[in-house]
Amino acid sequence: NLDLGADWDTYTGFNTIQIVSNRARPTTTSGDDTLETVNAIAPGADQYAQFTIASFNASVLTEMGVALRFADPDTRSGYVCAALENYVPHDSEIYKWVAGVYTLLATSTTATWAVGDTLKGTAQGTTLTVLQNGSVVLSVADSTFTAAGRIGLELWINTDGILSTHEVDDYEGGDIGVSTRIPLLARIQ
Repeated sequence: NLDLGADWDTYTGFNTIQIVSNRARPTTTSGDDTLETVNAIAPGADQYAQFTIASFNASVLTEMGVALRFADPDTRSGYVCAALENYVPHDSEIYKWVAGVYTLLATSTTATWAVGDTLKGTAQGTTLTVLQNGSVVLSVADSTFTAAGRIGLELWINTDGILSTHEVDDYEGGDIGVSTRIPLLARIQ
């Protein structure tokens, strides 16, 4: 399956995400971002998304993240909370896209991400947070997007990567305090 299906939307300029062996992973090692957002639910402004790291290649630069408060396609605007592997400056980051323009908001060097870890991103008021297995790794305030928007999944792998070593599982998200497992990705639990 070369995208996540009818409950998810793609964006022009981003690659798609595929499901292989009940896990989500990029469709290419082009070095370009892959991002899809959920159209099956409409969470409020205080929202979260999370997944479990199913495979993570420690020898290649990779990034796995969740999209929060994203605009409808094809507007490339919203936040991403991400974990990185094999990237020297930092291991976690929060950034935003505003009409296709990328801006890094915050980074951290305190986490060591591994297979089995849960990455959770939250947007509550103006506060954006990255959690690793329930513990806060990184938090920043930004007021660019405060209204409701889409949640989604963002994956990136360098051109020398291997797709099967860059996978996530157990994606869920919705309103903070309410667990809503996304219908299509229930298949990759």
